[in-house]
Amino acid sequence: MEFIKFDMEKMAQIASNGAPDDSIVMLNMLKFRDVVEEGHGIDGMSGAQAYREVLGKLFADLHPQYGGTPIWMGKGGVTVLGTQDWDMIILVQYPSREKFVEMVNSPAYKRISEVRAASITDSRLIEMTELSSQ
Repeated sequence: MEFIKFDMEKMAQIASNGAPDDSIVMLNMLKFRDVVEEGHGIDGMSGAQAYREVLGKLFADLHPQYGGTPIWMGKGGVTVLGTQDWDMIILVQYPSREKFVEMVNSPAYKRISEVRAASITDSRLIEMTELSSQ
């Protein structure tokens, strides 16, 4: 099964999954299209190129308002357990779960969602919170 578009019911769960001001890290695992889906202003690009060049710029424009700092980005390697194959894996830290949810629901994010969906064939986006040391 492929996952390209956000499940808004899951987004509502993120909003209520902890304190609104909790910092979260989003684990992004991406499989790119060889050539992007047409009709999104990125025709002719590879999925990886559109993601890096176009999405990178669009995310940078949102950063001042919502945060979202990449803390690790790399190429997927050999899957030791399982069968999934990822082209890129990114960890992005958001200052709060509230800011992440606001960003995803913002009109400006609609353009990012369109380009993201046109660039990938499959993805995972997993909310993570740090375990408290006790």
